[in-house]
Amino acid sequence: MNEIFLHSRSDISIDEFKGYMKACPKNVKLVGIRVRLEENTYKLYRQGISPILRGALRKMSSKSCYFWASGFKPRLNHYDGFDVPIPLRIDIQHGTESIEQVAKDIFGLTKLNYNACRLGSSEPVTIKFSNSVGEILVSNPYTKLRRHQFKYYI
Repeated sequence: MNEIFLHSRSDISIDEFKGYMKACPKNVKLVGIRVRLEENTYKLYRQGISPILRGALRKMSSKSCYFWASGFKPRLNHYDGFDVPIPLRIDIQHGTESIEQVAKDIFGLTKLNYNACRLGSSEPVTIKFSNSVGEILVSNPYTKLRRHQFKYYI
């Protein structure tokens, strides 16, 4: 089965999702997912000196979970952060898929960033690079007079 997963840091409205569905071929399964770092809401600690394991998942419902894309890597016996790992909040907003499968797919998008020579990012490349595009658009001095529609670049 062909599937497309839309990742967004903000809510995907029903009208936006309907627009995406119109653009998709009929035999493609479309799922809208909100993915964002939850900096001030939820942190987990474990006994000992090592932080939570990278890849840990806290399921909140069938469509929502907290997922730690950064954390202790047992195979390397290492945690490359300085603070308590911050979870991603993953919400399936439109479409149907298991939250475990969505988290597994997002985990795959955090594994290795060849452009930054970093092993194990805290955000998936889909979100991280869209943030970079947004920074470029905001820094353009010739477009300060009009408001940017970032949804066209993400």
